[in-house]
Amino acid sequence: MLRNLFFLSTIVLLFSLPACVTSLDVDIDNEAEIQQYIEDNGLHTQVTESGLHYVITQEGDGTFPSSDDVVTVNYKGYYTDGFSFDNLAQTDVNLANTIDGWTEGVPLISRGGSAIFIIPSSLGYANNPPDGLRRNAVLVFEIDLLDF
Repeated sequence: MLRNLFFLSTIVLLFSLPACVTSLDVDIDNEAEIQQYIEDNGLHTQVTESGLHYVITQEGDGTFPSSDDVVTVNYKGYYTDGFSFDNLAQTDVNLANTIDGWTEGVPLISRGGSAIFIIPSSLGYANNPPDGLRRNAVLVFEIDLLDF
């Protein structure tokens, strides 16, 4: 019985290791891609503890939303290679129901302000993006916070 339990535990561990290595590899690759994008575009970003890189490009009125607010924004979403995957004007977004990069990042922008977010895949869609989006992709968003 103990031998079977040891064997089963070893098999489970062996099958779970590639997933951990893959996730770590993605994080390392994402950070290298982000650093290259920052350098190529002459950006001076701030970075949060979770790995969200951002630049406040226009200060707003000093009133900040919370992570569970519904916000009205203009935004463009694209990859670091410049390929655009989304572009919406005056759209309402419930921050509690969006990717972690937005939930964390949008409250850093005050009403009337703008920012650029460079979001690693771990704070985006990771390995489960909606149809048409790339897996494990670094996402770049230009966001104007109109209201909340």
